[in-house]
Amino acid sequence: MGACNFRIPNPTIQAKEYLAYVAMFSVMPAALRSQALRKLKTEGFTTLDRFTPLLYSFDPMRFGAEAYRHFAATTDQTAIIQGLLAGTILQD
Repeated sequence: MGACNFRIPNPTIQAKEYLAYVAMFSVMPAALRSQALRKLKTEGFTTLDRFTPLLYSFDPMRFGAEAYRHFAATTDQTAIIQGLLAGTILQD
């Protein structure tokens, strides 16, 4: 989905996976999404610095649930997507 839309040559794994998980959870039927999110132990990250390659490596589903919750709670979702694609967010 997002790989061909990045405007930088080598986006980080956390940038790619943030977008992928947001897309995955967004298209799930609401009941299934609610059930999946209830079963995953998430904190509801409020800052992007918590989305690390280490978290993704050791607990990818938690990473994804946190990404979806973070994105859903963000007031300017367009800015998040544009920042990820431009390489200004979630870069090393």
